[in-house]
Amino acid sequence: MNVSDIENIVLDVSELKQEAILSNSRKQELVKARQLIMYFAVLYFKKSMTLYRIGSKVNRDHATVLHSVKVIELLEFQKFEPYLSWKKEIEKRIIRINWQVLNFKVCKYSQVFSINK
Repeated sequence: MNVSDIENIVLDVSELKQEAILSNSRKQELVKARQLIMYFAVLYFKKSMTLYRIGSKVNRDHATVLHSVKVIELLEFQKFEPYLSWKKEIEKRIIRINWQVLNFKVCKYSQVFSINK
């Protein structure tokens, strides 16, 4: 799982094009998609990536990344439905991908250990 995977999931859920996400447009649906990419990137990669690097993935700076996280958390607290429906679907897909990766690793390691016995 990497930031590109998160971006692809958000693009799929939002039905937007990558060029639009990377543009300077301030249309609400584009801003929402960008904020969700940055939110999930911070959530999953905060220990391994700087905010600057996360922001650079969507042509934004570190301050925008911090703002995005705060916005998503605030909207979640307020139960703002237009964001939450996308967020829930993205979370499901990320969990599904992580589960598949985990299952692959477990199967791979169990095969290695069974061969050595």
